[in-house]
Amino acid sequence: MRFTKKSKSNMMICCSRKNSLKGLIALTIFILFVSTATFVLPNDDALQSSHLLNPDDEQSIKTIEIAVAYCSADITWLTDVIITDLYNDPNRKIVLTMLSKCGNHEFITQFLYEKFVHLDITVRINQLPNKGGCDLAYAYFINDYIETGSRDASSAILFLKDTERTKKNCHQKGRYLTIPEMLHSISHGEFVCGVKASCGRSAYHDTSVLKKFAKHGYKRHGDGMAAVGDEFNAANYVSLDDFITRELKWTFPNDAVTEVCYGGSFGIPASRLFADQRLKQDLLHLEELLREGPAMSVVEHFAERLWASFLAKPLDKLDTEIILRSATGVHQEQERYMGTFLNSSRFYCFFFGN
Repeated sequence: MRFTKKSKSNMMICCSRKNSLKGLIALTIFILFVSTATFVLPNDDALQSSHLLNPDDEQSIKTIEIAVAYCSADITWLTDVIITDLYNDPNRKIVLTMLSKCGNHEFITQFLYEKFVHLDITVRINQLPNKGGCDLAYAYFINDYIETGSRDASSAILFLKDTERTKKNCHQKGRYLTIPEMLHSISHGEFVCGVKASCGRSAYHDTSVLKKFAKHGYKRHGDGMAAVGDEFNAANYVSLDDFITRELKWTFPNDAVTEVCYGGSFGIPASRLFADQRLKQDLLHLEELLREGPAMSVVEHFAERLWASFLAKPLDKLDTEIILRSATGVHQEQERYMGTFLNSSRFYCFFFGN
């Protein structure tokens, strides 16, 4: 192992009747959907990540770069995945970069040394300020990689949070993909989101609605830290579109459909980092905004909605048409999933669960 270091009674009866009524309604709708042949199961592939629409031929992955936004979580789950699922090919190189944001770099150095001491795995520990969420960590890593990393199509990069990939930690309807599932998608040349949405909620969004997304405060999962008002949005961005117009040279590549990856977990072929020359300057500026901003900032939430669009291959006309035909609605409310394309399986989940 090689280390290098650098300096986000009556009541029961009432409820029984309500449950019975809900069950009757659910059964009626289920029969109606089946009989009319319009019932769509959750996880409709046409509404999920773009690699399912038009994949490239499979490419052997020879180098796996893992960038982890690390604070203080127990990462035994990650070392187990690396040892069990990834460290099984003698011709494959593994590079683990811990982007340490909470001052625990000395602990994690010792922990990883003990885990990987007999394995040929490169480990890097980079220290970052505790602000900007995982988005600062990822912007830093990408900017560094563009300067020093490999453009080889056989190199894959995984961006992960330090928390274990369990249902409890997946703060949305859907599931985490396993690391091997993510690598399979990357091997076909595509961006892959680490969370697969369910219940008729697509990975794709109506671009015109997504642009209107705004956020005025946030309370973080886990530690309960919160920020609102000027503390949260010091630059007074009116919307995502306002942020892009004022801060970036980049624009949405598709006026109709935009992929969004929620949850701070995604993967790409390393070659995607070099596909759009505008990104280099914009990502340096994004890193600067996150570094110089407050501990919690609306910029993090804008960045979360842009990673897929920054890094995925732009959708072609056929892909766009497939997505638009598959959608039966758009989430219009001004909140987390604003702009999301919906389909009829959301009714299934309303009655039968995720």
